[in-house]
Order: sequence, then C-alpha cells, then structure tokens
Amino acid sequence: MNCVSGWNEVVNRFRSRLSAWKAKALPVGGQLTLVKSVLGSLPMYFLSLFKAPQKVINLLEAIRCIIFWGFKESQRGIYWVKWNSILLDANMGGLGVGSLLAKNLGLLAKWKWRFLTERNSLWRIVIENFYGGNGAFDSPSNLAVSFIDNLIPTFKHSFRLNVSNGQCTAFWSDPWCGDGLSLKDAFPRLFALESQQDCKVCDRWCQVDGGWGGNWSWGLPPRGRAINDLSNLISLIGHLSLSTGSMDKWSWMSDSSGLFKVKTLSNTIQSHLFPDYDLGAHHLWNSLIPRKVNVCVWRASINRLATRTNLIHRGVQLVSDLCPFCDSVPEELEHCLINCPMVIQIWRKLWSWWNLNSPVSFPSFCVFDIAHGRINNNGCARINKVLQGVFKCALWAVWKWRNRVVNAHPDMVATIKDEDIFPFIQRITKSWISARYYSKPANWSCWISRPFDIRM
Repeated sequence: MNCVSGWNEVVNRFRSRLSAWKAKALPVGGQLTLVKSVLGSLPMYFLSLFKAPQKVINLLEAIRCIIFWGFKESQRGIYWVKWNSILLDANMGGLGVGSLLAKNLGLLAKWKWRFLTERNSLWRIVIENFYGGNGAFDSPSNLAVSFIDNLIPTFKHSFRLNVSNGQCTAFWSDPWCGDGLSLKDAFPRLFALESQQDCKVCDRWCQVDGGWGGNWSWGLPPRGRAINDLSNLISLIGHLSLSTGSMDKWSWMSDSSGLFKVKTLSNTIQSHLFPDYDLGAHHLWNSLIPRKVNVCVWRASINRLATRTNLIHRGVQLVSDLCPFCDSVPEELEHCLINCPMVIQIWRKLWSWWNLNSPVSFPSFCVFDIAHGRINNNGCARINKVLQGVFKCALWAVWKWRNRVVNAHPDMVATIKDEDIFPFIQRITKSWISARYYSKPANWSCWISRPFDIRM
C-alpha cells in the first residue's frame, strides 16, 4: 500500500460515486452532505490500516473539491474558497469537511491507544512479541506516529498512566507521572543504578509503618548528584497512595474526558497542517435553516459570492459591472445584498416585521451582526436564534432574487425587479423554522404579525 497503484480500488470507488448530473442536480447543501458523509467515509477502512501516499490524498481531495463546486472532473471553473479552508472546522471559518490526511493520521494513531489499553488482546500480544514492549510505535519506521510527533511535539507525551494498584505500570518505563515523561527519561542516573529496570510501581512504592515510601533496589548505592535526583524523585511521587480496589488505566491528556478521540486528534492535526488557511470564527451556523442558506451566508461573510466586481477581479470578461437592480454603481457585495435602494425596502419591511428600531441607513455590519448572532435583540436565546435564521434567509433570498434578474430574459427583467420578495421570506422562514424548532406548527397569523412573541 506504499504504492499509488495499491489505492486504485479506493480511487475508483470515489469516481463511481461522482457524475456530472449529481454535481448539477444537487444544491450546495446536498453537495456538502455528499462530500462529508459519503465521500468522507468510503476510504475509512483503508485509512485506518495504511498510511496513504500523499499523491493519493491529493487525488481524493481533488475529487471531493470538484463535486463540492459542481464541476466535471475535466472542467475548469472558479474555486471561490481554497479547499484547505473548507476542510477546517466552523470555529476556524471552514465548513467542517475534514482533511483526509488528518483523518488518516488520527485513525492510525488510535492503534497506539488500543495497544496501550487492550493489554490482553491477541493482536497486541503478537505485536509485542515481534516489536517489543512499546510495539515500535515510537520507532522512526512508524511513519504515521513519527509524522504526528514532528507536527505536534506534545503528542508523544500526551498518553499517561493513571496508577491505582501499580501492578500493571512499569515504574521506570511508563509515563505515569509528571508531564507524560517516563522516570527513566527524567532521572537517567537513577535508572542506570536500578538492579531491576522492568519493575512495577507496586514493587518500588510500598506502605511502610503506616506511610508510603520507596522500596529501592540499587545495583550500586546512589552518590553525588544521584542522591539529589533521588530526593527530587521522592518529592515528585511522595503524594502517591496505591489502591488495591482498581486497576491502572491509561488516559489521553489532549481530551478532557481522558479517552482517545480520533476527531479531536484530527482537528488538532488540521490546525497544524493548515495554519495559514484559518478564516476566523466570524460565522455562526444556524441549525434552524437549510445548509444551502448557511453556506450562502458563509460565502457572503468572506466576500466570496459571484458578484460582478468579484468576477471581474478574477479575470472574467463582463459587459458591465453595474448593479443589476439599480444600474448605477458597481455591484459589490454589500451594495448588492444590503445597500441597493431596491433591496433596502426589503430590509425596512424586515425591521418593521420584527419591531426593531430601523436605522436611517442600513450599514452592512448591522445586518451581518444580526445574521451571525453577534447582536441580541431579545432576552430569549431561542427567539434570537430564530431572528438570526430569518436574517440569514433574507440574505439568501436577496441573492436568489439577484440571480434571477441576472439570468432572466431581457423581456422579463423589469417584471422580476418589480417583485416583492418579502412575503416569500416570511413563507420560507415560517416553513423551515417551524419544521425544525416548534413543537407545534407556528400559527401563520401570529408569525406574520408578532414573530418575536411566539412560544416555543
């Protein structure tokens, strides 16, 4: 599996799930679901066993990128957001698709956790007999763990043994105290003097005269600096009291639960792999509305929608860069979605509908702050979440309206411009939010008159 040709089965599975009609027929929310749940799970069996070559990872990521943006494999198009940014979690400004390389490394690192915790498993016994007590997980030949250690220096010391009875913990070799370091690394002089270097904690730390102390067995008595090391060692473990009621167990210090989680490690690896692609936690996702709306507002928040100004900036030749609504100023994002005179009327109706104090002008930061949940206009968190969803849907509806104007037949442009999309916004928000939040369907008359008073 070190050869690229060994991964042809995985690549062919990826290609078999992709087709041009799927890319064109699915909305962006469906494409995101396909990329995350289907294409992200197909290679999991292979990725959990083998370190994938970088060329294979790049090829699989390219296929996922193509299906997300809705292109054919040989088609050229505009990739509005860098794929590495899309891979990151929402708290880093991405869509949480997840890197296949990070997932591959996280799944392989889990074998180290299983080797440490599944002491009586047959596979562990076989690996231990072949490669020794540590299973060669710390060997440079273990490409996955070595890659993680070089990327995250603290990973090697993130596994720690919690000592209870001390019968399963090697006193010198296991990382059971301190910052994940073994005592043989912290006190090499004492380890060199030890007569039984494979001894357990219960062999060296015993209860004597009602207190706990060391039961040492030195090949040569400590002298000089070794005596100071012994004093420091006793100070380090002096608080330890063994208990015969439970067994020693491993914990992973990188997670608050103490259990190893592939997702936690994968996210950490991603943050180290793509530090320059972090877009920042500027966007709050709303579960009350469809993914396609969240993705549209996410692209708007980072100015990655296909406005005429952005298209010209990316080398697309257009007849005009003027706003399709007013035909008077260049179509920039904030003007198109908020500040255009025709669009402002929609926002005034929305402000009045929710009984908000309408500003004299509609600055973009005010609209986006509400849409992203940075401004709370009501004491109830649930009502604020509904308001945030309504504003996101309004931004999406304005963008959809704009696209209809741009793509319409010249004879229909004036008719589409004269449409009032505000009733459409009320209908879709009532339908989507009621289906996801209210225990009972919201009353239509209450929704259009006082949506902030609805009991949920």
